[in-house]
Amino acid sequence: MAGTMRKLFNLYPGEGLKVFLFSLTALFWSLGGYGALILSEGMFLEHVGSADLPTTYILLSCGLCLFSIVVIFGLSRLSAYSIFLTIIGISIVALSMIFFLYRFTDCQNSPFFWYTFRFLGSLLDVSLYTCFWTFVDHFFDLQHAKRLFCLLTAVLFLGDAIGGLFLSHVLGYVGMDGVLLIFIGFITLAIPCTLLIKKRIPAVLAEHFEDLSTTHESSLSLFISSVFRSRFVLILMIAYFVMNILAIVTEFTYFDQIETLFGHKGDEHKITEFLGMCNTCISLFNMGFGIFLYSRVTKKMGVHNIILIAPLFFMSTFLLWLTGDYMYIIFLAFFAREGMTFTFEDNNLNLLISGAPPRIKNQTRAAIEMFMEPAGMLVSGLLLIGLMNQSKFLGLTISGVALSAMLLLRIEYPKAIFYNLLAYTVRFEKKATDWLKSLSRKEAKDVEFYLLLTMKRGDERAKLLAYESLLKLGNRRNLARLLHQIKHFSIPGKLKALDLLFESQFSKDALVTKLLKRWSRASSHPTILGAIHFYSARLGQVSPYQIANSLSSQNLVLKGAAILSFKTSCETREKCDLHTLARNNLQSLLDSKDEQEISMGLCIWAHEANPLNIPRLMSYLNHSSQNVRQMAARAIANSASSQMQELVSTLINSLSSLLDAKGRFYLLQAIEKMGPEEYVKELICSTIHFRPAEKREVERIVLKIGMKTKKLLIDLLKDTKIRYRPRLLAGKILGHLSHIDLQNNLETIIHNEIETLHCYFYHAHTIGQMSPQYDLRILESALFSGFHKRLDFIIQLAGISARIEESEVIAHSLRSKNQKIRAAAQETIEKALDAKLFAKIEPLIDDRSLSLKLNFYLRLRKSPLSLIELLDKLEASPSITDQLVSLSLKSRFAMPRWQEVLKEKIETGEEIFHHFNAELSPL
Repeated sequence: MAGTMRKLFNLYPGEGLKVFLFSLTALFWSLGGYGALILSEGMFLEHVGSADLPTTYILLSCGLCLFSIVVIFGLSRLSAYSIFLTIIGISIVALSMIFFLYRFTDCQNSPFFWYTFRFLGSLLDVSLYTCFWTFVDHFFDLQHAKRLFCLLTAVLFLGDAIGGLFLSHVLGYVGMDGVLLIFIGFITLAIPCTLLIKKRIPAVLAEHFEDLSTTHESSLSLFISSVFRSRFVLILMIAYFVMNILAIVTEFTYFDQIETLFGHKGDEHKITEFLGMCNTCISLFNMGFGIFLYSRVTKKMGVHNIILIAPLFFMSTFLLWLTGDYMYIIFLAFFAREGMTFTFEDNNLNLLISGAPPRIKNQTRAAIEMFMEPAGMLVSGLLLIGLMNQSKFLGLTISGVALSAMLLLRIEYPKAIFYNLLAYTVRFEKKATDWLKSLSRKEAKDVEFYLLLTMKRGDERAKLLAYESLLKLGNRRNLARLLHQIKHFSIPGKLKALDLLFESQFSKDALVTKLLKRWSRASSHPTILGAIHFYSARLGQVSPYQIANSLSSQNLVLKGAAILSFKTSCETREKCDLHTLARNNLQSLLDSKDEQEISMGLCIWAHEANPLNIPRLMSYLNHSSQNVRQMAARAIANSASSQMQELVSTLINSLSSLLDAKGRFYLLQAIEKMGPEEYVKELICSTIHFRPAEKREVERIVLKIGMKTKKLLIDLLKDTKIRYRPRLLAGKILGHLSHIDLQNNLETIIHNEIETLHCYFYHAHTIGQMSPQYDLRILESALFSGFHKRLDFIIQLAGISARIEESEVIAHSLRSKNQKIRAAAQETIEKALDAKLFAKIEPLIDDRSLSLKLNFYLRLRKSPLSLIELLDKLEASPSITDQLVSLSLKSRFAMPRWQEVLKEKIETGEEIFHHFNAELSPL
């Protein structure tokens, strides 16, 4: 029974209590709040009339806009829980005031009383609705919202329907004051339900790890500036602004028609009772649609498509209305206003709001529902005053504008979800210059101020980091401060600062040159003096004769500066004896056993940039010192030319022996200069252990070669014997070169991986139970690892095909501890993948129970694999880890043919299999 109910309401195990408590809260406040709203609308029409509706819209919109500022400010200072309880309290007090005025005074004879009641009815209804969903949002992520928010909305419709029934069947018996008292009682019941939720239900942390009770420090001005920086939020606000204009114009038009039909009959409360009955019917439909269909329709169509339904329905209704004032069209218009607006638009907003930057999400909701929509009411009131008799044509025009706004929103929604992932993901591979470029002018000034402060108060390491960052900011106004700061560093700090200065855009600045000359005259420290001379020698700004005596200096930096100046200066090129002297001194450095002397010699060769030095430089790539290897790679990069293409293969093989990023970058620069056209496959396959920045450099090199690599890239992507990282890089390059070719091959590539993905996941959880006689913990670990590798490959490749530049962020976000970040990542994947492909991997990434996930595999493949079949599958994997685990277990359990397989693996040349064989030999 419980399983049937969960399936009927699209619930997962363990969600029953949570959904029940929120549903009860929604039912109580909606019954009272919506009932009071319908009562105020009906009574206003009976006592004032529809002719004054445009004026009412203007007054309502002004009041709501002003009150929205209070709510937005409150959301920046108080928790959503406190705000919601406060609004409930205000609603009880305000409706109690209306009750006492109606019951104990004769103010009902004054139009001002009905204006006030109509105003409070709308104000309290909108405030309760907005603050309720702001409160709810703290307990659900986006994927839960897509399944469950429609249930809560359906409960709101149920409350609306019951409120309408009270009006249509009870109003005539107990009067307005009796019904109003009942509504106040229901709103009061929402308070204990809210307190129980706070006590029993844990909140889901927001994207920026913010607790439910945490208050925001953002101000109103910060919120406004954030809105204008977010294209999605701006379009979202405009879209709902236009949709509310459309809803109000529709409401006025059918109210006018209803008054014409019922106004002459003179029956007391006839219009109010009719509205209550229509509202009940539509609310019941909305409730049924929300419970059973909305989540499923959203699942099929996606949020970005379902947002088009409401404006299309409004447009169709106004087109029909132009043919005549028929009763069924009036009902369609009523359904558009009371059905489409709430069934689709409000549900859609609850999902679309996830695209807003998390720090302003609550304020965005309040701004839309309490400012932009009332502003739409104000504009619609002004339009109706002037175009009251042309409301149908006005509605048709506005529906066209609304459809256009929703189409723009449809484009921006997937981008906004992904940008939120990027904003709250720490990307260590991103360069500092990229971070600095992404800053606004104000943010850059704040960062600059902080860095300058760090240079005064931090330790030397922090000061050097600040110094480097300030140089990268490139503000020349700070140059004098930076040069002055050098003298406060220690000797190693001064040397590092000079190196950073040389690599910056200010290396040849007149201010720098002038300061270095002054230091060279004033300084007596040989290391500092040598560093200054070496700096000037690299720029060719020092005469060799000025430092000729330094050739015999014991200070290595001074000696290096003298050799470099003699080797590169035009003054000594014609004097063979001086040139020979410098060459001999350089040779003594290179032949030395001392690491620092060799590095200095290689540094001189790097600045000399002579292609004839490359054969000798290659031998230093195998040196035991990382610093020597790095300097040799730098010298090769500076000396490389296109006539040395035969060395490319050797350099590619050397990439794996260089463990530092700088050394690899230098070799990649050399490969690019030599011409890697014939070695693209080897270059891409060498990136298996590269860092992200190094892979981007390979990507840039291959992209520079162009379309001639297209076929090779497609073959690499399809080759299941190649590891996943090189295949992903090939896919990324192909996506830039020929996005159509990538999309055409995507389904085939991913489809081949999905079955293995499910296989690994299923057997990782069940193989231990299926073969209890064996210790298979190492196999389970390998299966889990293989599962994540394949899942990352599928997700990143899907992201690349959707033109998402940093698709690896999606894969990382799926493993986040933060539930809302995982949900946003899943939403991004859903938009990137074909619906059929996504349906196959969704069970592995959503929050459904483990048993449901395992059953999904059994539906794909009717029976699980045996142990030997599973090990054979791992043996055929491109992962070396999988192959080793398979061989290890086969040898341990003495399974057939494992020796022959090992011999085949050894023949592939992978060194690790030789080690594996050596370990088995004693056995």
